[in-house]
Amino acid sequence: MAAIKNCINSPDPASATLRFPIITNANPLPDGQVGVNYSLQLTATGGTPGFVWSLFSGTLPAGLSLNATTGVIAGRPTAVGTNTVTVRVMD
Repeated sequence: MAAIKNCINSPDPASATLRFPIITNANPLPDGQVGVNYSLQLTATGGTPGFVWSLFSGTLPAGLSLNATTGVIAGRPTAVGTNTVTVRVMD
């Protein structure tokens, strides 16, 4: 369905430590099916809880959305296809 790359909240990702939140369960996402409810909780390690989730680039499949507060991608896909997105998590 969609591949999500870890996006580290740091000017220099090579020197980032776990004080920055890192998405831990998202590459690739499980496939969804057109017309069938989909829900996936993204998780992050490091940082201070109270994360804010957002799409950094790309678009989720039609019918799905990312909850900025919870990190849940949910909805009902409406079309077949492959999407590539990058999700950002910030504390």
